[in-house]
Amino acid sequence: MTEARQRAVALAQFYFRVIAELAGMAWDGDNNTEVELMVGYVIDAAAARLRGQVDDALERLRSLEQQTPQARQLQLEADQAAADLAESGYDRHGRDCRCAYCATDEDEGVPGGHRGWRP
Repeated sequence: MTEARQRAVALAQFYFRVIAELAGMAWDGDNNTEVELMVGYVIDAAAARLRGQVDDALERLRSLEQQTPQARQLQLEADQAAADLAESGYDRHGRDCRCAYCATDEDEGVPGGHRGWRP
């Protein structure tokens, strides 16, 4: 029995003994054993539930790991398409756009450095 489990059993036995004494009932060794079993059942039930949650999480991780190569390939293709589009000089906003992306200082070389199609 782990130290944490021993503390839980001792604490439960103490409070159940106090309740029994306040109710005018006798407390004996059988009661201690029953409390110890009850604490064990509670811990086992909680552990089983957590094991199920961990198993579900691990299954989800395995699924995501299997998807990683495909996701990397899709990201590479998206990056290449974005680079090709930027290289073409296309600006979806147009020359006079004042959105936050386009309305920047052109001297700083940040977004908005060109407008429309390049000659």
